[in-house]
Amino acid sequence: MLHAIIEAVAQPRIEAIERALDTAPGLLDMLPRLMRLAANLAQYSPMPKIAKILIGEGNQFPTLLQEYRSRVIDRLLVALTRLIERARQQGEIVVTDPGLAARLIVAPVVFCVPWQISLGQHPQARMDIPALPELHGQMLNRALSCKEPSQ
Repeated sequence: MLHAIIEAVAQPRIEAIERALDTAPGLLDMLPRLMRLAANLAQYSPMPKIAKILIGEGNQFPTLLQEYRSRVIDRLLVALTRLIERARQQGEIVVTDPGLAARLIVAPVVFCVPWQISLGQHPQARMDIPALPELHGQMLNRALSCKEPSQ
């Protein structure tokens, strides 16, 4: 059943994100859009529930976990890495490792998911999900557009 959910829910979203990243003119212009999309996915899609099941039950279903990683997570990271590499080659950003940078870009969004589905149920622990990715995008924009200090 989870295979069908990954196919029906995650696949179309990842394909849309891949298209957006592959056609983006630059990373810095794409970051705000990407962060809004991430906030929407974390708040309004079934993706956090899928992640909760995979995190909680992943050891019992290693092939399902592998499928999700290869069909969703890896595809997202590869597309984001390509965009970062293009931005680096065009001189838009300064980054030494586009693959690690892709992981750093998605890390706060990944953080939102377990928070939202577990701790976020308590009023004192609620997080402003749209605000976190938005702030993260602003900080990334400033950090990535900085030039390296001269030696």
